[in-house]
Amino acid sequence: MDICTVVIKQIHGDSFNYRFPQCGEEYFELAKQKFGDRKCYGGPLNTLGCEFDGGDCVNFNIAYPLFKGSNVLVNVEEEISNDICNMDFAISACNYDVYH
Repeated sequence: MDICTVVIKQIHGDSFNYRFPQCGEEYFELAKQKFGDRKCYGGPLNTLGCEFDGGDCVNFNIAYPLFKGSNVLVNVEEEISNDICNMDFAISACNYDVYH
């Protein structure tokens, strides 16, 4: 395989789909922006198939193992305990978004 083929596969998401087959092709562009930035965005990227936002959500998931915010696409670690009650996190799984 030549270098040109590798680059084309990266650009079109083929490499992403090969590495994360259960993540979903529709999340390729989002993952390209968010994976590896050391911020947990939750939402559709914080799944086993997406390797928990490419590993960025591992610590968050350990701290809040029951959080299921599949509709939330924000930096969840900044949202929880930021002295503002975010109703998406004001659930028992997130310790009611308590102020730390």
